[in-house]
Amino acid sequence: MEVPRYPVVLVHGFMGFDTLLCWRMFSQVRALYESLGVRVIQPQLHPSSSIEYRAKQLMSAIEEAYGKDQPVHIIGHSMGGLDARYLASPAGLDCGARICSIVTMSTPHRGSPVAPLVPRPLTWTLSRLARISLRGQRVFPFLSRYTQYCELLADDRWEALSDLTKEHLNETFNKVIIDHRSVRYFSYGGDITSGSQKMVPRLRAYFARISGAFNEPHDGLVAVESAKWGTFLGVLGADHGAMIGLQVIPGVSSGFDHLPFFEQLMYHLSSQEPA
Repeated sequence: MEVPRYPVVLVHGFMGFDTLLCWRMFSQVRALYESLGVRVIQPQLHPSSSIEYRAKQLMSAIEEAYGKDQPVHIIGHSMGGLDARYLASPAGLDCGARICSIVTMSTPHRGSPVAPLVPRPLTWTLSRLARISLRGQRVFPFLSRYTQYCELLADDRWEALSDLTKEHLNETFNKVIIDHRSVRYFSYGGDITSGSQKMVPRLRAYFARISGAFNEPHDGLVAVESAKWGTFLGVLGADHGAMIGLQVIPGVSSGFDHLPFFEQLMYHLSSQEPA
């Protein structure tokens, strides 16, 4: 099987990052792809700003890495899939001519019921902590590796929470941000409602149940039906973070081995490229 000739862009979702303290998103995926000869970037987008703002950052990151003409594949996790759709759409940034494929993973295409449940005091506190962290770098230099993330979070922009609601995505976004005709769209969902015995999936399922946010299969944050877009490639037996290798509790297994999945996904991307 051949690996993709085109670069792969890994796009994180809401509150996302590359590495933050002991947590990693797309853990070891970039290293795996690069070891097989695939070019990869994993840009840091604003953790909590709007889809439009993040899509513009994504466009800038791709152009900085590969210029304006190099075709790419995009793998978008959660909100990152919406950023990719906006980037490609003729009604968004109209960059679809350079995008070979977009794979979305647990992206809330039809909204997440969890978004409206995030309280304003929590978002204010997170932004405040980011400002404190920036000042604390004078005393604790090791914090400087998180400067970019904290600077973004400290500006107290939380438009993502309204952009991720069912009302916005169904009544506005999906009606306007249509697919680009030259892009191949694929999607995956996640399901933790089938009785996993692992700690983190069980905790996610428990909190989703007591919140009343879901009455259908879901990964803790996004329902399977909401995750479907383009050609639906299947349901992963993983919670929202585990599908990209994020260990919510460091050292505690989620029960999902994400690297074999991403290796197979890499070969799928290669099959989408012109001969």
